[in-house]
Amino acid sequence: MTRNQDGHKLQRTLRKRIMRLATWNIQGLRTKQAKVLKEPKEKNIDICVLTKTKKKGKGNEKIGEYIHFYSGVSFIRNTKTISRVGRNHAGDRKKMEKS
Repeated sequence: MTRNQDGHKLQRTLRKRIMRLATWNIQGLRTKQAKVLKEPKEKNIDICVLTKTKKKGKGNEKIGEYIHFYSGVSFIRNTKTISRVGRNHAGDRKKMEKS
């Protein structure tokens, strides 16, 4: 507590601001954009982290009153891995890929 000029004690009131955070695995932003804009507003969310948006590239965009920062990842193709001990000639690889 502090005192004013007359020596009387002054009480300070502090306002607490609670920040609400959320994470949401939406599995594709394109088809759920309207819901993504509505839900955080209804639930009074300040920061919402969206995962698995399937958004390609990297950047930011304004969606409604929100700023959407995104960083997509490239897709990795699933390929067969062939392990061999010893020499691995180009001809051997072609033979194994055909079989």
